[in-house]
Amino acid sequence: MLHRNPQTIRHQIRPILMLALLAVETFAVSALAAPKDESDSRNTDSDSQLSPGLLQPFNSIVGSWRGIGQPRRGSRQGAWQETTICRWDFTGDQPAIRFDANKGKQFETLTLTVEPDNKQLVLTQRIDKETTRTYHGGLPAKWPQKLHLLTGTDEMGVSHRCTIEQLKDIRLVLLFERRTDSKSNYRRVAGIGYTRSGHKLAKGNGNQRECLVTGGLGSIAVSHKGKTWYVCCEGCRQAFDDAPDDIIAAYLDRKN
Repeated sequence: MLHRNPQTIRHQIRPILMLALLAVETFAVSALAAPKDESDSRNTDSDSQLSPGLLQPFNSIVGSWRGIGQPRRGSRQGAWQETTICRWDFTGDQPAIRFDANKGKQFETLTLTVEPDNKQLVLTQRIDKETTRTYHGGLPAKWPQKLHLLTGTDEMGVSHRCTIEQLKDIRLVLLFERRTDSKSNYRRVAGIGYTRSGHKLAKGNGNQRECLVTGGLGSIAVSHKGKTWYVCCEGCRQAFDDAPDDIIAAYLDRKN
């Protein structure tokens, strides 16, 4: 039987233990220094939430509008004036375009978004605090193009239709209609003709200021770390204020 000196064995084992400890330390440091996976669900969700996505073509309707509403075409009877602000809204699960009406008679807010499953447009009309109406319609092949969005039929057999049409960059029309049964035609409830107030959002020359969030025309100045940037509406300003570094980085990445 072979006998070894215990001191000799300790000298042989010590280098092996030191190498093992060094390997463990190297692995731990590498794990701590490794960059975060770019597919991190939190980053993906944030980027998706702040991207206009399929609503991007409707960016041209963002802005302030002066509206004249008429129950009957060409008649002043029952007519009214309103001011409506159209802005991006990134606070929900999906990006949305939101209309907020001041002194409006057909709605307090309209919210346009896209169902992620079947890519349908969804328009929610909040008439007052207790009454809302939901319309659905397909995405247009291009925009501007007349949109027809329909509600389902209620227990009385009544259904509603909302038509959105952008005639020019400075002209927008909303038409609200209803019918009492599936065999009758839609009849006018009210139409609202809008004229844009403030800045023009159409694509201009190369010197135009671009919104950091949506790529539209930036009409509102925002500052960060001593530098001025631009956004197109209050919704985009709120998104910028929440995460300015992330939004600027994403904008610069798109530009490159």
